[in-house]
Amino acid sequence: MIKKILGFAFLWLFTAYFSILYAQTFFEKGVLDLRSWNFVQNPSLELDGEVFFEYGRFLSKQDFDSLKNPEYIKIPSYWNDTYTGAKPIENKGFATYYFRILLPPNLKTPLAFKLVPDNWAYKVYANGSLLKESGKLGKTPESNQISLAPAMISLPQGDTLDIIFQISNFVHRQTGLQEQIDFGTEANLLEKRERRLFFDWFLIGATFIMACYHLGLFLMRPKDHSSWIFAFICTVTLLRAGLTGESAFIQAWTGFTDFPSLSKKIEYLTFFGIGTGFAMLLRTLYPLDIPRRITQIVVFISLTFSLCAIILPVYWSNYLIPFYQYFILSIALIHIVLIVLIVLRKRQGSTILLVAFIIVTLSGLNDVLFSIKIIEKGILLISVGVFIFLFAQSFLLAQRFTASFRLVENLTGELSELNQNLELKVKSRTNEINEKNNELNMTIEELNTTVELVNQQKEEIERQQAILLEAKEEIELKNNSIMGSITYAKRLQTSMLPTHEQIAEYLTDFFIFYRPRDVVSGDFYWFSRLTDDQAMIVVADCTGHGVPGSLMSMIGIELLNKIVNEKQLHDPATVLSRLNKGIQKTFKQDQSDSKEGMDIAICLLDRHTKTMTCAGAMNPVYYVPLQPTPQLNNLEEIKADKKPVGGTKEERIFTNHQISFQTPLMVYLCTDGFQDQFGGEKNKKYLTKNLRDLLFSMAYFPLSEQAEILGRAFEEWKGKDRQTDDVAIWGFKIG
Repeated sequence: MIKKILGFAFLWLFTAYFSILYAQTFFEKGVLDLRSWNFVQNPSLELDGEVFFEYGRFLSKQDFDSLKNPEYIKIPSYWNDTYTGAKPIENKGFATYYFRILLPPNLKTPLAFKLVPDNWAYKVYANGSLLKESGKLGKTPESNQISLAPAMISLPQGDTLDIIFQISNFVHRQTGLQEQIDFGTEANLLEKRERRLFFDWFLIGATFIMACYHLGLFLMRPKDHSSWIFAFICTVTLLRAGLTGESAFIQAWTGFTDFPSLSKKIEYLTFFGIGTGFAMLLRTLYPLDIPRRITQIVVFISLTFSLCAIILPVYWSNYLIPFYQYFILSIALIHIVLIVLIVLRKRQGSTILLVAFIIVTLSGLNDVLFSIKIIEKGILLISVGVFIFLFAQSFLLAQRFTASFRLVENLTGELSELNQNLELKVKSRTNEINEKNNELNMTIEELNTTVELVNQQKEEIERQQAILLEAKEEIELKNNSIMGSITYAKRLQTSMLPTHEQIAEYLTDFFIFYRPRDVVSGDFYWFSRLTDDQAMIVVADCTGHGVPGSLMSMIGIELLNKIVNEKQLHDPATVLSRLNKGIQKTFKQDQSDSKEGMDIAICLLDRHTKTMTCAGAMNPVYYVPLQPTPQLNNLEEIKADKKPVGGTKEERIFTNHQISFQTPLMVYLCTDGFQDQFGGEKNKKYLTKNLRDLLFSMAYFPLSEQAEILGRAFEEWKGKDRQTDDVAIWGFKIG
């Protein structure tokens, strides 16, 4: 039940937090235009944006009108945090804010400001008339008297409001209109204030009742220190709840305003006291799980801060707040870790404690972030968070007392029963012990037998391990030998491929995307400079991959060298036919069922005639016009013959296709490894269509970037899957 209540409290806490965010609009250069604002649908808003600002002077509207270069500052904020003007300013002193609000014509609804001064005195003027004065404005620390009471300031009727805020502060380390100023209909703001005051008084009353109750428990049972510590936390909480937020105590008794320094010191002491109380309470509830040293450190540092707050003036005491905030949040995180360990140890009430402590820690974190203006809009939640924590702990303490009473009752009943049946129970227990001894002796004998079997099995396992270790070493030696051979084969294969420098002598702009599936590859590319103007480019996919594929690729490279370079056959279709015969002869395919062969594309480039003659066996050639025309404006395909080179006994004839590159072309020769790669969310093939779309989309990029695009696309599609096949794509620009 209590867990459901805490969950509801947590949900309510943050629902309430976000419910304070009003409909919003902003000042622009000191003007807030609300002429189209609907005060019926949105009766209130927070003032936010840039307003006129003058540091070190109390000015009127006429004074601001006469300024040649007025300066601006954002509200709500501390002036020494957001001021960007040329004048040097201090974190204390006096200044004037001025802004104009444009209202809907003929608005009859009474309007008002609601503000909570934080350590400053102020005067508020509207259209030249003094509306409110709180505290005593001063230009020196001696003449300044701060204000603490929240105020509702009724505003005059009219279409335009010229508002002047004159403020002074010599008490707080940071100054300015840093608190939220609510603006809206007077009725709506009064309703919100009354609702918050009601909640504050409810919190104060409930906490006061819990404090009295647990103080009474301590007086009845002084040995239980958790009760007086709990009462102390309740007292600190109700004092803080009454002095912050709507300042319920100050509004109930205006005499507080005569002692502003005393009120601020009490507020600081309550902040320092909460950390002490929490540390002592957790140590008392779980003495075996919360280290004593941590509690002693928290108490010592909290008492040191409290003593400084009592001795030092309010201005200097205020500098202690940020240091203690960071310290207490660090201690809270440490205690959350300790409470999680307590939950894992399944201590009584630990889950409820963890939830409640997280709530109070988040509330404290909210207040810290709000006070240093990382969160600009919000409310102080620490009192609410502490109340939720206290409510949960009150339930746990009551649960403990109930469990103690039940334990006493149960022990009393058991003691009475034991006194009546002591002799019978002794005899019964003696018989049970004898039976257990007999069972234990039998178990020992069984264990001895089991130990012998285990020792025998251990010897057998050690013998098998020795055999496996010897086999492992032999496998590693063979594997190293095989990998050495494969690595050497890779060097041989790489040495047979054309170098970048050889290709660059003819092609100035190209890339080769080459990804073997294994160490060596069944895909290869080949290049030959035939004349000053002519060159032949080849990309091929041999049967198989790995070592068999690499052997096939080296045979293909050697055959191309003989056909093109030695026999001077430069026609692509003729080269394919001769290559088909060469493979048939090499593998004696006229006498066997050998299926070794390759899919291949060949391009003959002629810069003199500006033509490209292509022939393909299963592998097409793609090109993209870089200066598209209505007829040529997409990725074009030069079809390949649907028959491979080799793998058959028959003679094969292939077809040439010739295109002109009078205008620049981007050309791609590919094997099928890229489109056959499995991957993606459904682990399917990449497919030719997707490869064509990818090639077209990147055709206009620099070629160095195109290789990177292919690499990223391939890795993203493949993911963590194994590479399916060797991949080779040669792209180059001609024309």
